[in-house]
Amino acid sequence: MEGLARRLWPVALAIVVSGCAAPKSSSVTPSAAAVIAKQDSFSAALALINKQDRPLAGVSMMGRLITQHQLDNRTFAQFYAITGDERGTYALIDQGMEPNDEKPLDTTGYLPQPAIDAIVNAARDRRIVMLNENHTMQRQRAFAFDVAEALRKIGFTHFGAETFTPDVSANMKDGAPKLGTGIYTLDPVFADLARHSAQLGYQLFDYEIRKAQEPSESADRNTQIATREQAQADNIKQVLDANPGARLFIYLGGGHASKIPEEGGREMMALRLKRMTGIDPLAVDQLIGTPRSTVEHDSEFYRGVVNLGALTVPVVMTNGLGQWLTREGHDLAVFHPRMPDLAGRPGWLAMNGYRKPYALKLEPMPARTLVRAFVKTEPAGSIAMDQILMAANQTEVSLMLPVGEYSVVRQNEAGESTPLGNVVIR
Repeated sequence: MEGLARRLWPVALAIVVSGCAAPKSSSVTPSAAAVIAKQDSFSAALALINKQDRPLAGVSMMGRLITQHQLDNRTFAQFYAITGDERGTYALIDQGMEPNDEKPLDTTGYLPQPAIDAIVNAARDRRIVMLNENHTMQRQRAFAFDVAEALRKIGFTHFGAETFTPDVSANMKDGAPKLGTGIYTLDPVFADLARHSAQLGYQLFDYEIRKAQEPSESADRNTQIATREQAQADNIKQVLDANPGARLFIYLGGGHASKIPEEGGREMMALRLKRMTGIDPLAVDQLIGTPRSTVEHDSEFYRGVVNLGALTVPVVMTNGLGQWLTREGHDLAVFHPRMPDLAGRPGWLAMNGYRKPYALKLEPMPARTLVRAFVKTEPAGSIAMDQILMAANQTEVSLMLPVGEYSVVRQNEAGESTPLGNVVIR
């Protein structure tokens, strides 16, 4: 648990920048048994998800841990997000948090520009672009998909993600993201980001702290954080040194992309890397610009932007004087629109027409089930292209899938899967 906990720190940073207090663990969850089983533990739940490919069984176990206050909402939300239940995920991360009482930022004089165009223009003379995420928000991964494609067109060569394991290249040699590609690539949207990046010709690489770089178990929290930030910077520098012509797109969590000292003088990975290499990375922030479960939880930046008018596409904001609306330590901030649902799924999941809804009518079940669609040509153990949680007794659900052929299964809370046949999307 300790090793994973270090990987989860960026989520805490993401919550801090929203202007809200940290959430409290709560007994209210999307679903949980009343009594925790003796064999239930976080490590057992993680093994169900990442080793046995039984995500609903693992998520259900985590739900039981929540009811007994043995797991916090933020950690649970990172794994609950893989069920595709965006509303339930957002409810978890905002539950127990006070509304943001900061006044909307004064955005007078700022105008929107399409975010992808702005990032590409700003990246033309850069060797490194960093884009962050809150590890619970799938829509930010969908945006990273578009960024990866746009940067590849202007010569970016390597794609590194905080979640990737050291053997990511071998793991995805056949182009299919699998169990073991990474923790967060268990999410179908993140997995497809990895899949698509490989298809585009990126060389995938890991840079997360490795076993030999970890501090002693007795090290205090500040030392642990500093050691991790330095290890990440060291590992990225190794990629740069080994590939003099490489241009890197780095996808990371929380505050790692900050280029100024944080509270208490803490130095994040981007600042350390800049000092070590002399390369100034383009740091793009999504944390302040993604809407939350309610407008009361939105950042003061986001509320200031939407006060200028409703958003319809991801944008950055500029005042025309070369100044971008963002938080300190970052070059740009992306602001995402609130979008209506499409076929019962989040509207952003259409991804500009890349994914299409496919409706299924199924027999009602007395408990929750997870409907999963796998690329038919990918091997066993590959991550689904899409999966969506069905409530007890629900009979209709829509998958969101790109063009292709898929094998569809329905998994129950025990982790047992029933084949539902093949689906072709044209």
